[in-house]
Amino acid sequence: MLLSPEPNPFKLDRFAQFHYLLHAYSSVQPKKTIFMATKTTQRPIRSPGSKVAAIELTDLRNEILRTLLQRWPFAAQTVLAVFDKLTAEKAALSRKAVVGLQTSLLEHTEKALAAILGDSKYSEVYPTLPKATNDELVLSEIQQDLKAACQRVLLRASLTKNEKTEILRGMLTTRYLDARLKKFFMSTEVKTPAGAVFQGKGFRSMGQEAIYAAGIRLRRMGPPCAASQDGALGSAEYTGDYVVPMIRDLGLALAMGVKP
Repeated sequence: MLLSPEPNPFKLDRFAQFHYLLHAYSSVQPKKTIFMATKTTQRPIRSPGSKVAAIELTDLRNEILRTLLQRWPFAAQTVLAVFDKLTAEKAALSRKAVVGLQTSLLEHTEKALAAILGDSKYSEVYPTLPKATNDELVLSEIQQDLKAACQRVLLRASLTKNEKTEILRGMLTTRYLDARLKKFFMSTEVKTPAGAVFQGKGFRSMGQEAIYAAGIRLRRMGPPCAASQDGALGSAEYTGDYVVPMIRDLGLALAMGVKP
């Protein structure tokens, strides 16, 4: 979830970037516990397509294939056949070409996928849900997934060397901090208010370090914004974005500037 202190023209763009990065680098979804951003260096907002190098056709095809096999394996052969036809004799594509290919791919596969879904052999209808309605919903989700696959490829191609370095550094910091926290909680250093030894290991972030990447293009700026004792949001002077990590999103908190 991404909350912005005030409406601005970059809101939807940054919202999209956040979720594309989240999907590309981590399986963790931020949920409940509010973790406020602290003061960091302002970073420019870059769209997923800004300064994108040429996209290798095999990378785009493989991303689409992975996406379809995860949720819609029955559609993979049809979509890839159309993809190969549209990209015949091409090895790489520009950002503009990828956007155009995305539009053409959706248009050319719509009827073919609708025909496949029309066959009850490939379509499952939930109780009280008419088959026609179910087919429309499935087709819409497939198209959204295809769009997301193209956008993920564009986003990865737009990552700069500095951003990749920051992601790696942030992931390593998350892993080392998590190891230290494990040692801290497993020792006798943490006690309950009554003085008893803490009987737990805390919530681990091992395996979830890549969540750090989700925050690299958010607005991380302004003075610290802490939650007050009554739970209300803090200083109105903060002009950056807010993230809402849950139990295993230590890396995202670090990305927003929280100091270990």
